[in-house]
Amino acid sequence: MGRIRYIGSKARVVKQILDIAGPPNGGRFLDVFSGTGVVSQQAAIRGWGVCANDHLLSSSILTTAQLLSCDDVSFASLGGYEITIRKLNDISPRSGFIYAEYTPSGKSSSGHGRRYFTTENGRRIDGMRAQIEDWDRGGKLTAHERALLLADLLEATNRVANIAGTYGCFLRHWTKAAQRRLLVSPRSFITKPASFQVSC
Repeated sequence: MGRIRYIGSKARVVKQILDIAGPPNGGRFLDVFSGTGVVSQQAAIRGWGVCANDHLLSSSILTTAQLLSCDDVSFASLGGYEITIRKLNDISPRSGFIYAEYTPSGKSSSGHGRRYFTTENGRRIDGMRAQIEDWDRGGKLTAHERALLLADLLEATNRVANIAGTYGCFLRHWTKAAQRRLLVSPRSFITKPASFQVSC
């Protein structure tokens, strides 16, 4: 919980929100501004069926990942979840959109060098993102598996971003975290499958 920097995150008050909501008693929990999905996840853990929404596609993807159990994402076509993560970490870097727009080596449409990510990490993000799409187009991922990998990549990207807390600007000097090699990590899942719908 709270693995991503996000303005307005409810991670610190999620217990109080769920205490006020009380037990589900057959109802559904509606999370209309789901953000990183921490409230939706805790509602599901407490037995609520969850309907979540966010205007940002990235938030809907993060929320979906928070609501998945291991039963929802077997990654049967790729040999299992942890093997898939290892394959993703071993991909060849590519010079794509993130490299071009958000690293100092790319040719940003702004005309300025940007230091959101190191050149290596920008190329790793592009390579991983392309690999997820290749697997998806090849029929190797279910919709939930695709969402999970995208959320895992978003979280890994956030860990190496050269920012103070938002993507409104980058820092002049590289932080220690930004200089680390981008690696996607497998996550822990909720223990029981949840009843949920997530929309954008």
